[in-house]
Amino acid sequence: SKLVTSSNGFEIFAEGVGNLEGPTIILVHGLGSYTVMLQVRYDIRSHGRSGRPVDQSHHSSPKFAADFMTVVRD
Repeated sequence: SKLVTSSNGFEIFAEGVGNLEGPTIILVHGLGSYTVMLQVRYDIRSHGRSGRPVDQSHHSSPKFAADFMTVVRD
């Protein structure tokens, strides 16, 4: 598990488990949930162990997509 930094500086919690030789599947929880329910997972911003931006403009689909790409790259 690790914390990665989003494109605008928020911490995003990510964790990977399983067979590193097999295909990768990334699961993203819905709003109001967190990673305890998943096996390959990360907490979206403002949830679980990730950072909590105060400004509502940081809660948008493009920002969530950018966070996902940060988790995948790192």
